This record gives sequence, C-alpha cells and structure tokens, in this order.
Amino acid sequence: SNYYYFRTSVSHPYTYLWKVDYSLSEANRLSASFMRRKSKTITDKTYNEMWPVNTNDGISGGITAQITDVWTLSPTIVNEFRASLIRQSIRNTPASKGKGTINALGIGYALGDVFPSVNIGGPIGGLSFSAGTSATMGETTYTPSDIVTFIHDRHIIKAGEQYERNADNGVDWGDIISAAYTFGPTFTT
Repeated sequence: SNYYYFRTSVSHPYTYLWKVDYSLSEANRLSASFMRRKSKTITDKTYNEMWPVNTNDGISGGITAQITDVWTLSPTIVNEFRASLIRQSIRNTPASKGKGTINALGIGYALGDVFPSVNIGGPIGGLSFSAGTSATMGETTYTPSDIVTFIHDRHIIKAGEQYERNADNGVDWGDIISAAYTFGPTFTT
C-alpha cells in the first residue's frame, strides 16, 4: 500500500519593466531600463498547522537596472558610458519554525525550534522528513564602464575600461537545524 499526499501552495509573482530612450541633443543619447521582480510563495496554512514538514514559505526578488549615455564627439569618435546594477535575494522560512514542535516531541537538546531531520533507510528505498530549508541570501553586482570608439577608414578601434563589484550578502543556507536522526537499513539474518 502506498500513501500519496499533495500539499498546496500559492505563488504571487509580479514583474515591472520600463525602458526610456531619449536624445538630449544630436550628439547625445541617453537610455535606461529597469526591471523589478518579486515572488512570494506561501504554503496552505491549514496544511502547515496539520503537517509542517518539508515545506517553506519563501520570498524571492530581484532588481536589474542600467543607464547608458552615448556621445558622438565627432564623425569618427563615439564615447559610451554605461552603469548597471543587479540585485537578487531569497528568503525561505520553514513552516515548522516557532511552532513548538521540538517541545511537543520531547526533544530537550535541540538547537532550533523546527521539525527535526529524520531519515529512515531500507534495503529497497527510504523515507525522509525535514523542517524544510531556512535560507537568507542576497547578491549584488555593480558594473560601470566607459568605452571610446575610433573609426578610421575601414578600421574600428575600441578602448575602454570596466569595473565590476560583486557582493554576496548573507549566505545562511540551512542555518537552522534542531536535531537529526538517521536509521539505516541494518538487519541480521
């Protein structure tokens, strides 16, 4: 006999986009774009109260933006300045966090108030329960650049520089662990 269950979750994603192109003068063009994305996933609360195992509530999002300023200095020289920013973040919270599961199970030595990790092995297959993943993570990339293009007859020369700054903020992936129990497929004949 096999048992299957379906847990429901609702996801609320949205994305905002915009782009602007504007000629400030005959020799100067400015363009910019922006994208904001966010998604919130919530597991059915009735289900969480009844069985808060292997489920997360999560929020993820990101921002992407860039601005470009192009100057035509002469018919043979063009300068392009560009700056871009990318920010991505995620936050997951186990559904069993703060529900008193550890006290209800009588585990007095647990470090966090989430459902313990239970792994049961067997000669053919196994079974695994856990609290879900607790995670807080963010990444930011900022990249300014400046490029000058020289045109001479049939030759094009580009010279420039680019600086890239990356930041990885808070990689607390799986930072809450209460207790772990593993039962292997050991047996005697």
